[in-house]
Amino acid sequence: MYVWDTAGKKFNFTSYDSTFGWDPVDVANTTLKPGGGVFAKNTSANDVTVTFVGEVPQGTLTTALVPGLQIVSSQVPQAGTVADLGYTGAQDDKVYQWNLAGQKYDFSQYDTTFGWDPALKSLYVGDAFFLSKTAAGSWTRTFSVNQ
Repeated sequence: MYVWDTAGKKFNFTSYDSTFGWDPVDVANTTLKPGGGVFAKNTSANDVTVTFVGEVPQGTLTTALVPGLQIVSSQVPQAGTVADLGYTGAQDDKVYQWNLAGQKYDFSQYDTTFGWDPALKSLYVGDAFFLSKTAAGSWTRTFSVNQ
């Protein structure tokens, strides 16, 4: 599992062994906050279901974004494209979404004149994606459960 370290601007890796557990443990114990994400590779032949529980964040929700590559997700548990979920692209932002069927990343880049090219793919609820930015920014969305 790859976990983004915002302060160090790097990915930390941890793996699981059925005999020894997680190694290193400190990376496995990283708190995953709304708006964050991890990249996990399932090495088994079986599907894995991950269930998150808790209260849905409401109000004005802001995810800080750093220059360079990071893993992010919508703080709101909804499906849709990144744009549908309230993210406004900045010039040369790049989105990399994992394509399970093709076993590759689908790529889209933002241009302030033309928008996302090629068109963004839809995310499932809880999906994270890689985002590359040339400058720091934020993803802000106002949300109410009644929407």
